Amino acid sequence: SDFVHVYAPPSLNPISFYENDSVCNGDSVLLSMDGGYDYQWYRDTVLLFGENDSTYLVMQSGSYWVIVTNSYGCTAISDSQIVTIVPNPPTPNFIFMGNNKLKTFVSGYSLQWFFNGNPIPGATTQTYMIDSSGYYSLSATNGFCTTVSDSVYYTYVGTEEFANINSLRVFPNPNKGEFTITFESNNLTDVEISVSDVLG
Repeated sequence: SDFVHVYAPPSLNPISFYENDSVCNGDSVLLSMDGGYDYQWYRDTVLLFGENDSTYLVMQSGSYWVIVTNSYGCTAISDSQIVTIVPNPPTPNFIFMGNNKLKTFVSGYSLQWFFNGNPIPGATTQTYMIDSSGYYSLSATNGFCTTVSDSVYYTYVGTEEFANINSLRVFPNPNKGEFTITFESNNLTDVEISVSDVLG
């Protein structure tokens, strides 16, 4: 006769995730499982070679599960955990249209204009009329992920200073130091143009 040992398979809790199971592109989700001696992670039906720790850092969407082996060599298969990597909106670049008007051509996203790093109440459309000199930027969100433009310094020009100037445009924006300025004048007059970088 012989004595036979029958060991129980690992008793598994659901896969845990930190911090969320849905994150923006560029972020990651840490999955973890306990109760085992050895682990093998899978994404959908693909074996993730070399991923044998109790944790796995996810950076792409999929259905993740793990085979857990205890010290007796018994195995158990976990439930699946779906992870979603949400794409970011495009960077919402914008241009100066002249007459203190900023405009973006990004559409299909929730927009928010900023002045000196602070959101401007009610400024959520494709255009914004500046009323102060300072740094302006724009964010776009798809309801989950947000992308923010570079911050650009613009000088507010009072309407009396625009009395002889129409259709002022600066392009391309952004640029690498070479750009074109165009405008129309109502009459023959001297025009002074001042150009400064982000440091003033």
